[in-house]
Amino acid sequence: MNPAIFRAQLIDSRGAIYNPGQQVDVYINSQWRPGQIQNLDSYTVRNSITRININKAPNQVFPEGGNGNANGENTNLIPGRQILFQGPEPGTMIPGTIVSKNYIVQIDGRTETVPHTRLRRSTAQPQAAERLADEEFYRQIREMREQAANQNVPPRAEALPTGAAFEVHTAFDDFKAKKWDKFIEIINRTTGTNSNFRNRNAPLQPLIDYVNTSESYTPEKKADIIEKINRIFTQIQGYSNYNGNIDNITNCIQYVLMQSPDFIDAYINTFVVDCFKAYTTGSPESCVKGMYERIYLAFRDTVSTLCLDQIQGISAASLCKPEYIEIYDCFYETLPQELLNDFSSEWYKERGGFDVLEKLTPEARIEDFVEFVRGRMNDAVRFYKAEASIRRYANKFINTAFGGRRNSRQKLRKTIKKRSNSKKRKTNKRRNSKKMNKRRKTRRY
Repeated sequence: MNPAIFRAQLIDSRGAIYNPGQQVDVYINSQWRPGQIQNLDSYTVRNSITRININKAPNQVFPEGGNGNANGENTNLIPGRQILFQGPEPGTMIPGTIVSKNYIVQIDGRTETVPHTRLRRSTAQPQAAERLADEEFYRQIREMREQAANQNVPPRAEALPTGAAFEVHTAFDDFKAKKWDKFIEIINRTTGTNSNFRNRNAPLQPLIDYVNTSESYTPEKKADIIEKINRIFTQIQGYSNYNGNIDNITNCIQYVLMQSPDFIDAYINTFVVDCFKAYTTGSPESCVKGMYERIYLAFRDTVSTLCLDQIQGISAASLCKPEYIEIYDCFYETLPQELLNDFSSEWYKERGGFDVLEKLTPEARIEDFVEFVRGRMNDAVRFYKAEASIRRYANKFINTAFGGRRNSRQKLRKTIKKRSNSKKRKTNKRRNSKKMNKRRKTRRY
C-alpha cells in the first residue's frame, strides 16, 4: 500500500471507531442524515497476495503478530492496519490490510450496512465517547508508527538524512524542490484576492476563530485544540524563515477556511496531531521547522483522507474536488501517461494478450497491471510515491479498454443490421414510387 494512503487512513482513523448506540451522521444521496450505530457488521480487507478486496466477519480478522484470542470483534482495529484474516480452509491465515470498517446503522427507522468512509461523529455525541475514541486513536497511532519504523524499506539512491526526526524535513524539501510552484498556483486559483481569513500578525488565529464557533467540537475539545494551535504559533515564530513566509502561511490558511467543514476539520486534526504526536520516543512534539513544514504537509494528508477512494481508483469520493487531486499530486510523483502507455503495451504482450487478460476480473486485471509496473520500475520508494497515479491510469484505461472492445463489437453488428434494413426500405420505397407514377401516366392517356 502507498505509504501516503496508509498514513491518511491512520490520521483520520478515529473516524472509523464507533460503538453501539453512538449517534452519527450518514452520507446518503449527497447529504448527511442522522443515524445510530447498531453494531459492527464486517471489515473490508485487501488480500496482500491477490490484492483483491473482500469482506470478512469481525471474528475472522486478527491483529498481525498480536494475541491469538484478539480479533476484530473485541479489538478496535482501524483502517490501514496490517492484519491476518481467516482463509477458506479452517486454520489458514492470510495477510492483508483493513480497507474499511462496515457498520450496521439505523437511519430513518431502517437499518443499512455503511462503510466508515460515509460516517462521521454527530455533534450530539457524548463527550465520554469522544474521549475514548481519541485515546484509542492516539494509542494506535503510536503502535502503527512504531511498526512502520521497523519496516525494511529500500533506501533512495541519493544520500538523505534518516530517522523519524528527518522524515518531515525530507518530504518537505522534496515537495519544495519539485512541486512548490504548482501547489501555490492551485492555492492562488481559489484564494485570489480574498482576505477574510488572512491575519499577518497572527496567521493561525483564523483557525482558532473557526474552532471557537464550530459545533463539531465539545467545549473540552475546543480548549485543547486552541491551546495547541497557540503553542504551535508561538513555536513557529522562532523559525528562521518565518517572516519571509508570512504571505505563504496566510494564503494557505485562507484556502483551508474557504473549504467545507469536512476539509477544515480534517486539516486542523491532521495539523495538530502531527505537531504534537510526531514521535514515539523522547519528546512527542515536532521541532520548530517541522511545525512550519506541516502547515503545508497537512494538505497532503487532509486530501488523502477526503479523496481516498478516488486516489486508489476504487470509486468517486463524494467530498473530493478535482483540485484536491491536483494538490495530492504536488506531494507525490505522477508518472507521464506516455510512460504508462508503454508499460501497458508491454504488460499486454507479456501477459498473453486480450484472450488471456479478458478472463481476469476487473479488480485482478488492475492489480496485475500495478504489480507489473512495480516490477518494471524496480524502485520501491519511487513506486510508492507514484502508485496513486498508476492506479488512476489503470482505473481509467485498463478495464475501459477491455469493456470498450466488447461493446464496440456489439454496436458494430447492430449498426450494420440497421443500415441493411434501411437500404431495403429505401429501395422498396423507390420501386413503389415508380409503379405509382406509371399508373398515373396510364390513366391520363
